Amino acid sequence: MISDRKKTCKTITFILVAVLILSWLFAYIYYRDLKKTFIARLSGKASSLVGQQINIGDISFSLLSGVNIHDIQIQNPEGFAPAQLLKINRISLNPIYRELFDGKLHFSYIYIYAPELTVIKN
Repeated sequence: MISDRKKTCKTITFILVAVLILSWLFAYIYYRDLKKTFIARLSGKASSLVGQQINIGDISFSLLSGVNIHDIQIQNPEGFAPAQLLKINRISLNPIYRELFDGKLHFSYIYIYAPELTVIKN
């Protein structure tokens, strides 16, 4: 009787752990897909705002460190050789969260790390 109870507990524990792991895996895959979609939309909106092709490599969010945008590349405008006009390793934005409730977007700081500007001279 005790042996059957232990087997039942082990089986139920195994099933619960397997369900938990599979749920976490599906949530992570969905998060990655959602993140790729967001990066593509953000790149498109930034490109239409600036008027040049902008590629964003990655983005991360944190309540403490704010928003970090990695590997930003702005391409040369038409009429120039196809190359990068500007490459930025990382932009770090720290929003003031209480301003978001008022519908305002303010930042306590904006840091730009390792910008590389390519200047072509005629």
